[in-house]
Amino acid sequence: NSRLYSRKPHPTLENFTMSFFPISPHSDFPLSNLPWGIFQDEGHNALDLPPLRPCVALGDYVVDMWVLASKGLLTGPQWSSLSKTHGPLQQSSLNQLMGLGRPWWQEARASLQRLLSAQEGVIRDDQRLRQQAIIPMDQVTMQLPAQVGDYTDFYASKEHATNVGRMFRPGGQALNPNWVHQPIAYHGRASSVVVSGMNVKRPL
Repeated sequence: NSRLYSRKPHPTLENFTMSFFPISPHSDFPLSNLPWGIFQDEGHNALDLPPLRPCVALGDYVVDMWVLASKGLLTGPQWSSLSKTHGPLQQSSLNQLMGLGRPWWQEARASLQRLLSAQEGVIRDDQRLRQQAIIPMDQVTMQLPAQVGDYTDFYASKEHATNVGRMFRPGGQALNPNWVHQPIAYHGRASSVVVSGMNVKRPL
């Protein structure tokens, strides 16, 4: 959430602060934020597109990145060199995009903030493209954004580590002395990473 931290903007983004359609001032997704995700299309259009596609959130809408990338609308040295049909935004997860690195992410954000700004007419003045690429959030379902192969959990909370220590060592020292001197971590189950709101079946 852009309200939670302050970060110097990329120099190409400073001139684009307002989108071409209204966004509530209380929205968590202004033009300065644009968080990435994977959405499932609920059948709003008749395009021959896969059901799971990358997007960014803007106000109460998602912006279909598959559509924008397919039309070659992301500009810059990095993105201009890519195929319009098999690029990192024509995938059902964000893994390939995440692997590209900061220069690619900055170029993508710069292109998006320009394309969605009040000053730019490429999407604003093309009604068909707007209908294809900008979809109300209540017409889509958000899905797991990445394929999680493995992960590690860190005991970042002293209270949590203490509670788990009491479970593992009843009547003994709840928090080992080394906890405050070095990171303590354990292997996690990738299968336990699910979309928010899903039911979780805990092992007996």
